[in-house]
Amino acid sequence: MAAGNLLGQNIDPQIDEQIKYRQLIHGAGNPENNVKRGNKVLNYLNNRNAWIKLASGVSINTEGLQKLRDLGKVQGSNYITEPEIQNLKGSGLAENLVLFNTTQRFDKASKSYVSRSGVRNDNTLINSIDKMYGGLGGNEQGLKPIPGITDISVDCLNRGSIKKATVNIKAYNKFQFGLIELLYLRLGFMVILEYGWDKYVSKIESIKDNNLSDDKVTIDNVGNTVVENDWFSSQSIAQETIYNKIKEYKNKYKGNYEGFFGIVSNFTWKLNKDNTYDITLNLTTIGSVIESLTMNVPTTSLTPTILEELKGDLTKKLDIKTTEESQTENTILNNAGSDLLNQFIATTILDFPFKDRDYCYLPNLAGSTGNGVPQNRKKIPKESSYYISFAKLLEKIEIISIPNVKNGNTTSEPLLSFDTNSVFNKCAYEVNLIPLAPSKVIFAPILEEIYLKKTTQGVIENFNKQLKPFAIEQNKVFYGQIMNCYFNLNFLSNALSSNLDDKKRLSVFKFLQTLCDAINESTGFVTNIEPAIKDNRVIYFLEQNPIKGFDAIHPLVPQTPFIVYGYNQGSSTFVKDFSFQTKITPDLASMIVLSDSNGDSTTKDINTIPFDNWNIGLTNRFSEKFEDNPNGLNELTTTESGSDNPISIEDKDIIDSFKKQVKDGSADYNNYQGYSFTYNGVKVPHFGYGKEGIDISRGGNRQKEAEQQALQALAVTAYKKQFKKTSAQKTKNTARLAEITGDPSVTIVAKAASAGDNYSSYLTNAFGGATGEFGVGKFITSKERSFTTNTRVDGERKKVTTVIPAKTTYTGKPITVQAYNAKWWFLDSNPDFTKQGQNAFRLYLDKINKLDYKDKGILSAEGFIPMELSLTIDGLGGIDIYNKITIDTRILPANYPRALKFIARGVNHKVSNNNWETQIKTISTTPTDKISGREGAAAGIKYNEVVFIPDNTTTEQGPIPPLDPNQKLRVLDKRTVAGKIVDTRTYGKYQSIDWLVSEMNINTQAKFREFFNILDAKYPGYTLRINATYRTYQRSIELKAINSSNATAGYSPHNYAYGVDLNVIDPTGKTYTKSVREPWIASGIPQIAKSLGMRWGGYFKNYVDCVHFDVTKVTSASIKNAKADNKGLPQSQWNTKNTNFV
Repeated sequence: MAAGNLLGQNIDPQIDEQIKYRQLIHGAGNPENNVKRGNKVLNYLNNRNAWIKLASGVSINTEGLQKLRDLGKVQGSNYITEPEIQNLKGSGLAENLVLFNTTQRFDKASKSYVSRSGVRNDNTLINSIDKMYGGLGGNEQGLKPIPGITDISVDCLNRGSIKKATVNIKAYNKFQFGLIELLYLRLGFMVILEYGWDKYVSKIESIKDNNLSDDKVTIDNVGNTVVENDWFSSQSIAQETIYNKIKEYKNKYKGNYEGFFGIVSNFTWKLNKDNTYDITLNLTTIGSVIESLTMNVPTTSLTPTILEELKGDLTKKLDIKTTEESQTENTILNNAGSDLLNQFIATTILDFPFKDRDYCYLPNLAGSTGNGVPQNRKKIPKESSYYISFAKLLEKIEIISIPNVKNGNTTSEPLLSFDTNSVFNKCAYEVNLIPLAPSKVIFAPILEEIYLKKTTQGVIENFNKQLKPFAIEQNKVFYGQIMNCYFNLNFLSNALSSNLDDKKRLSVFKFLQTLCDAINESTGFVTNIEPAIKDNRVIYFLEQNPIKGFDAIHPLVPQTPFIVYGYNQGSSTFVKDFSFQTKITPDLASMIVLSDSNGDSTTKDINTIPFDNWNIGLTNRFSEKFEDNPNGLNELTTTESGSDNPISIEDKDIIDSFKKQVKDGSADYNNYQGYSFTYNGVKVPHFGYGKEGIDISRGGNRQKEAEQQALQALAVTAYKKQFKKTSAQKTKNTARLAEITGDPSVTIVAKAASAGDNYSSYLTNAFGGATGEFGVGKFITSKERSFTTNTRVDGERKKVTTVIPAKTTYTGKPITVQAYNAKWWFLDSNPDFTKQGQNAFRLYLDKINKLDYKDKGILSAEGFIPMELSLTIDGLGGIDIYNKITIDTRILPANYPRALKFIARGVNHKVSNNNWETQIKTISTTPTDKISGREGAAAGIKYNEVVFIPDNTTTEQGPIPPLDPNQKLRVLDKRTVAGKIVDTRTYGKYQSIDWLVSEMNINTQAKFREFFNILDAKYPGYTLRINATYRTYQRSIELKAINSSNATAGYSPHNYAYGVDLNVIDPTGKTYTKSVREPWIASGIPQIAKSLGMRWGGYFKNYVDCVHFDVTKVTSASIKNAKADNKGLPQSQWNTKNTNFV
């Protein structure tokens, strides 16, 4: 996947294939479908059953055996013998009571269930559990059935971050209830719930074979799953292993299996009149604990003496006044000893790691020397000078607030973990966006050249030199890297103390939401980030706004569309129900009313683009276009005292200015021409002479009231007439000035633009520089001049005439903001300027979005059009929240496919009566597959900083068609190191893409999976011959000793499994080699890697290594993390396969 936190990633290829197979099977027998409706297909369609398994994670220790003894003597009987009690110790009881097909006893040795048969002849557990008839427990009311699950439902909560399962169980007597209570009604204990189909379509050999028979359709049975193969293992198993196993079985059984690993969160039970029990068990995934984990974990290492010393040092460092009153106003000082994160903030400031790029000292961004630097450094409040990167902050939060879990001899691991991968955590970004809430969050921006020139030279460059790259430009598409933004430590301390609940606690989730809100504010709400949970235990940060053009540079492999009804090319549907409806909220009313098909309405601060796109080609005849009033506030009215006639506020301002100038004598007046005054920089020529009803000779202050009102109306009319004339002249003058200066962005103004109305002006006021505005002046054109001189030419003296052409200059002065007057550095001590910047950017963004839409059809990143599609299908696992859902759009009006794409917002399951149904709820958003074409200036960070030599002579020809249409992409393991086979189990054998991905570093697997999945889809008949993946430090040491030109240990991507070396063999049998670029480039494979942000060795500057592909080069963090991961071990024993590069 291109980014792990963006909406609309593809469904897993195995699940997509199952959708295709199911639709082919359901369409079997149709003339357009080559799949025959034979016995095998009919058996699948008519004899498929759903199953449910529930297994307990309870282990009974010696002390817990008494619970079994008490249970065994219920109702005066002896249901469990003492020898049996000893056998049920540990996981023994859980193995005997797996709720699967009623109740089953699991045999660990054979990894299978003991078949039940016969009728029990006593009440003991050991003689009842394997019997077919007679149930468990006493027979006072006759023989009873054994307990079992009646139905389950699995629903998404909290926008899909958390899953909840409801399990309904039936028990038929008190003993059965006691067994279930002991194993399953245990709040906080782990259980595993699995469900699926008993059979599935494993393979259809060819869908193009006109003679395809029933024999070429493979229907397999679902075999053992986690419960049988892993749950009761004698070896301790980590929680993460269980999650990974569930994923493995989803793929193995192609979505005909689902698993739920969670905790018992609640239960209810009811005793019925017939002495049976109805039990409801509520389960939630581990991620639900995020609501109960707290941020304010008390500190234990600070004694009163140490705390007093810490506060004393802080007082000096932050230059805090020593009065008690001023100390209470400083959050960092007051909170220094209140909890572990505040303690970390305080100690970090005292011993600040200035050279670590995970931290930022804001005065350093202002520079060290130069014009205005000393003044700007002093503007920054000392307590607001310190910042920490998002990734590093999350690392600290995980250590402080997330408890570790250790099972037996497994490695201790956090209960929840954060996804802090800087490459895969992307967010929306708009070029020219700078941090708009710098007292909370800062980041390194990208500015276009035209905007960069308007800021003091070197300032923006400083951001990009000292901060980790945030804003990224890739093929003229801009996005951000969330983990590389920086949080102000003072803001963090305030956030920790200002969001407490009634019990003075702050949950981890609420604190993370506060962090996301701060990012969204500082990006001008270009982003819409919120914390979420994926894979049941990984906290990540979901970007809900699409990135403009992202679909163009990261195109997804086409998916199989869900057929909703009928037949499509012979395939048919397994959709059981669907609905499509609009959800229009009051907040969307203005967007709907003000939208137009042309995208040229000029209403401020109301984004109508999604609906403009929806209505393209249509015009509302009675509301063709909406505009803001050109006179700004003219739509607002007031009433003059003593008059019933309303006048606009701007007209009143004109009149008030005119009256004031008449009163103080600054208005020009004479009996022959009338009045002249100046308003808003416009000199209004004389007016009022000889007008009926006005006695000019009396003068302004002596006029009668009626005369004054008539004169005031003339003043407004005269001003507006002159303003229109002046504006036209200003347009001509501005064009002329642009020609003189060579800068098309210059303007002529009577006064500098407000930072709140003009984003360009805001940038200049923020960092100093030239605004691009010129004051009012005159154009002066000199006459052409010439002069003649006697000059020796080729040894002869000749007369030479030199012509000095006419030159036009402009007398208006350029308006600049001196660097020492830059206002951005004041942070929150100048809140008005911060608010101006946010307002100006909002107006700027609205204009950019409308231009992009009107000129190029680009849709803005403004979230979702509120339309919902819901599908109910035959049960299918492996579809995740926020996957892209492709629909056979014949069910929708013709316009819908072009205007919408659907994203899964909920995936719910229900199993009852041997049937499994899955409900997929979707939300709609607009595609982002067009690029604006804007480019960042040199100060910006370009994506993929590898220096490479592009090949301009070879053209891309794409994949060669396979000789046999049944062929697929094959992966062959041929890995050796210095002639030694890496793995004898796999060497020389064809492997799966899953295997290949598993051989790569876990931090790069998502990127490699996307790369190989694209190759799998586009390059059938090709073979990837894998030569190298992971290479240990020790092996690199040995290779270096053999040949000094080999890479030093720790400096090859292979030392961390960041890269793979492979030859490609195309369908003609040609092998692509290490040193020849041309066939690689012609195939298009390197271009795919580059589009994903990967590196190809064929583009390396210093040597050619065409067989090499990697996700990242070795970074300083790689080496640092390797040392930390293997602390205390010699390099020869280091394991760095999953060492992170950030």
